Amino acid sequence: MKSITWLASYPKSGNTWLRALISNLISENDEPVSINNLVGNIDASNKKLIEKYVGLEVSEMTEEELQKLRPKVLQFLAEENEDGGVYVKIHDSRLIRERMGSLISPNVTKNGVYILRNPLDVAVSFADHQGWGIDKMVEEMGNEDFVLDRPNTGFNNRIPQHLASWSTHVMSWINTSDFNLHIVKYEDLTRNPTNEIAKLLSFLDLNHLSSRTELAIKFSSFNQLAEQESMGGFNIRNHHSEKFFRSGKSGVWKQELTPNQIDSVRGDHEEVMRLMGYW
Repeated sequence: MKSITWLASYPKSGNTWLRALISNLISENDEPVSINNLVGNIDASNKKLIEKYVGLEVSEMTEEELQKLRPKVLQFLAEENEDGGVYVKIHDSRLIRERMGSLISPNVTKNGVYILRNPLDVAVSFADHQGWGIDKMVEEMGNEDFVLDRPNTGFNNRIPQHLASWSTHVMSWINTSDFNLHIVKYEDLTRNPTNEIAKLLSFLDLNHLSSRTELAIKFSSFNQLAEQESMGGFNIRNHHSEKFFRSGKSGVWKQELTPNQIDSVRGDHEEVMRLMGYW
């Protein structure tokens, strides 16, 4: 029943790019996979996923009831995909909360990929995505009780996602010891996609797809993804944001953040930023 491959990240860290790359690697077509049909479109926070396996409208349940049901729903999903496996996108941290229990069970997990990005760049991109000011975004990224998509604050097709702070989120995943986890840094993927894809394929036991690397990079380029969004829309774009694919570059924080905002992010996350090479 260990059939789930987690595609995990803090929001706006490159999860969609990672999913586009994997999708275009495993595709047998000579044209880009639609951004609205990427692997990992099964989202651990999707309301329809809960309703499919529970048989109740999400609106009939409290947030606490929803969170307690999620591990069982993921178990059903894993059982349903026992033969072929399934990629599941997730933004929740791996924190174990006493009243909710553990969301990520090794019993349903095949392995996982965690994509990591400089929190200074995350702050810029995430603020735009949410339609928030950067000061508010920086504050929430340091909030250990940060919950995304509470009712009336985000997408109406998602249940609340427990992110915690950026630092706690990162450590909750990279300290994983109960299943194999591959870590990808956004910046490394930007600088040397061929090398990072080779390591990813090896981890996922997909080395036989290495011949599609160049094509997958081309089909998953920022310009290609942005063009698809402009032509046909993107079903996970927040209505607060003009577009999902905003820049795709590393280091934009140098032009976008004020000295006080930079100091706040570094003050909140110095230990983990140093650990991960972002200092």
